[in-house]
Amino acid sequence: MGTKKAERTEKTTYSGIYKRLYGGKLVGYQCKPRRLGLDAPSKTFDRLTDARTWMELQHAAERRAAVGGAPKAKLNEAIDRYVEKELPKLAE
Repeated sequence: MGTKKAERTEKTTYSGIYKRLYGGKLVGYQCKPRRLGLDAPSKTFDRLTDARTWMELQHAAERRAAVGGAPKAKLNEAIDRYVEKELPKLAE
């Protein structure tokens, strides 16, 4: 029987990004985003640059979700709402 090679991970200097090693050789970088209590799926990349870019996109999406996402109303909608609801309340 042959020896079984072990797969393992090692930390990198970047939070949430780990080196995937198989038999002591680097086979990729695994991203495990764990911020704000949300568990996003992990993803593996061949290059560290790709892993860092993807991780930044995940963090940005989490920040947008925490703030409330996209603006809730456009300027035209706000003006129309003001004209309909607030303007009639003002003295003539």
